[in-house]
Amino acid sequence: RHHFESMLEWPDNDERVRLFYYEDILGHERETFAQIFGHYGLNVFDRFLGRRIAGRLALSDNRRGGGHVRNPRPGQWRDHFTPLVERTFNDFYAEVLEKYGFD
Repeated sequence: RHHFESMLEWPDNDERVRLFYYEDILGHERETFAQIFGHYGLNVFDRFLGRRIAGRLALSDNRRGGGHVRNPRPGQWRDHFTPLVERTFNDFYAEVLEKYGFD
């Protein structure tokens, strides 16, 4: 509840805030984290190190096994959202979905 309510308070069009969608990060972890590190002004060494770590934990590297992502499939929430859970979620948080462009 706290997380969704705080999302409603995030400022619109604020250059300090970057929004990334999970579906867009998967398979593009190095590039996404390079953007994040650049956004926060990390130095060259920290950016390099961060990209390496993101690459090691990336979905594309999980084919070797031992990665931290057990099942990275986007949209897994649909498997757990019963009609009752969906109605309740929409009753409380439809505004969050609308604000961030979710169907």
